[in-house]
Amino acid sequence: MKCINCGKDGMAPAIEDLPYPASGLPDVVLVGVRVDRCPHCGEYEVEIPEVEALHRVLAHEAVKRTSPLTPAEIRFLRKHLGWTGVEMATTFGVTKETVSRWENGRERMSPTADRLLRATVLLLEPVKGWGIERFRAIGSARAPRPPLRLTRRAGTWQEAA
Repeated sequence: MKCINCGKDGMAPAIEDLPYPASGLPDVVLVGVRVDRCPHCGEYEVEIPEVEALHRVLAHEAVKRTSPLTPAEIRFLRKHLGWTGVEMATTFGVTKETVSRWENGRERMSPTADRLLRATVLLLEPVKGWGIERFRAIGSARAPRPPLRLTRRAGTWQEAA
């Protein structure tokens, strides 16, 4: 296969762990992803199958955490739900400027709004192992969060062990 950057033959396939900045979430690593690299210029192409399923797993992992949602997680979950900022503002009874401040980290989302966003994701797409009792713990965790590592198993995206 020819490299799209330098035009030379020899793209070499490999299985690698790669960061996934396209999600908009920091510290997401995809484990065991196929990457075709050019030995001449270093250009690479990544194959990410079932992106919608991957984003569903990312959304579920974000709502399962007990620490307050980060601005990046708020933005990701809003987009995952298919909402514009105006639609989210209308749903939550706030202004579109408030949603913008939440997503840009200029204002902290209230615990009630945090729970409402998580509940909306859960109601639209239930997450195994997550019940209403887990909402009580949201906001109590203060420990640093490790990177979220994802891998494909049995044809679906899952959290890596």
